[in-house]
Amino acid sequence: NTVVDDIMDKTVLKIRSLWIFDETRLYLHRRFPSVEKKYHLRANNDEKTIIRSPTRFIDAFIKQLKSKKYELSTKDGYGITKISLDDKSNTFLWPLVSIFRNDYIFVVLPLFNSDLPKETSSSKMFSSNEVMNTNFYHFPQVTAAMEYLQELSTRFFILVNQQFAQNAGKPLSQSNLDTIVHYLYMYTSQSSPFGTPLDTNLVNIHNLLTKPFPNKDPLISRRKTPAYKPHSIKVNPQQVNVMVRENLRSVQYDRPQIPDRWEIQGVIKCTADVEKYPELSLVLSGTDCIKQLNKHESVRSMTPENWKPGDDLNVTITPPISNFNLMSYQVDPLMMSSTKKMVLPIRGFYQMRYVSSNHSVNLLLQLKLETPFELEKATISMPFAYSIREISQSEVVGQLSVDPFDDTTLLWTLDAKSFSNSEIVCQKKVFFKNDTLVHPEHLDGQHVKLSYRVHSSSLSGLTVSHVTCTPATKMKTKIQHVIVSTNSLIWNSDGACHHVPLIQ
Repeated sequence: NTVVDDIMDKTVLKIRSLWIFDETRLYLHRRFPSVEKKYHLRANNDEKTIIRSPTRFIDAFIKQLKSKKYELSTKDGYGITKISLDDKSNTFLWPLVSIFRNDYIFVVLPLFNSDLPKETSSSKMFSSNEVMNTNFYHFPQVTAAMEYLQELSTRFFILVNQQFAQNAGKPLSQSNLDTIVHYLYMYTSQSSPFGTPLDTNLVNIHNLLTKPFPNKDPLISRRKTPAYKPHSIKVNPQQVNVMVRENLRSVQYDRPQIPDRWEIQGVIKCTADVEKYPELSLVLSGTDCIKQLNKHESVRSMTPENWKPGDDLNVTITPPISNFNLMSYQVDPLMMSSTKKMVLPIRGFYQMRYVSSNHSVNLLLQLKLETPFELEKATISMPFAYSIREISQSEVVGQLSVDPFDDTTLLWTLDAKSFSNSEIVCQKKVFFKNDTLVHPEHLDGQHVKLSYRVHSSSLSGLTVSHVTCTPATKMKTKIQHVIVSTNSLIWNSDGACHHVPLIQ
């Protein structure tokens, strides 16, 4: 048993203690007595460290970081740290594995056996890229601790955003924070019983915490259920979700001598909540414009083997547990131009003219939602070279305001109801601050930036159909097509424009 325990300790994460905090508040502290007991049985009496006060630990941890001049506001960083909780003692908590995200610190103290990594300096900090190049990454416990903290921190920020939204954008109250802390405590108890993470999948744990077993099935506890699946298999119907997501970048010039430019990259996302070890088959159609098709490692076969654009593609996969990218692809613009007319989901016309008499500009932005696309949400950013003083009060669809983080930019926010008519208009007069010396040439060559999400069909024409499961099982199939644009531009038709081809 000792040999087996040693092997398990080298490969499995066992958590002695866990902390989540910032410079002003402790959000969560968990100690796992079973792991702590194992640590005390193995450690030498002279080297033992006892974790009593979480407040004292936080003070020592932050003091250590500041002594190394490490910025706590780092948005993405990792740490391998050791600290002493007693200035009179030579014993240390080591190695403390930490993640820094948006002013919050997530720390785990894993249990090591005799192969504890030696470190002479008291602290090392890494960016997300540098950590891959350190010797610490080769220790399974350190790697597992980083992955665990990554999942935990993701759940933490999901909770914060949910509470922030429920609080109508106001600072979180004590009640909001208590809700987050309670959920995190339950999350760690469910995902890491006795200090060993068993399942940290966010969806699985959320289902376990929020969805009860069905009362109508008294024999459910006697049934054999896969250990890697929660009871949601018994609560929710078995289902396969497939999403064809295409990311669009485009530039609209509104000039007959300059053609519009665009670029499309796509990915097929899949989630299979199906019992046992299923084998899924599906068919890809409408591949005329597809190139550079990359497959996931779960793909077992693709027929025909000598597939070429335009052929239907039969794909067989053994899906992993969670959401994964089944395939990624690019759309060939030359092939698309020869087979079908490219229709951008949202077409626009933009004009902006400077009025010198009152330091203002008149702007006109017309947007048209093409059929058959359905808008989910859109944000239009209108940057200027100068700080905005006010906007004329004429009526406009959606919400128009000055960007709270940049007073030189207007934000126009639209939702699914905004395009009750297929075409909408924003016509405004924008006044700049009186103490601003406006140079009209700085306003020449302006553009607006569109970020939006629409659904209905794919731009490339790619579709997924005939999803089947082996062995045959009763399941639901949901297939979606989503187009996402985060960087689409419309140039001012009255000004200069930068004509740089987006597609080489």
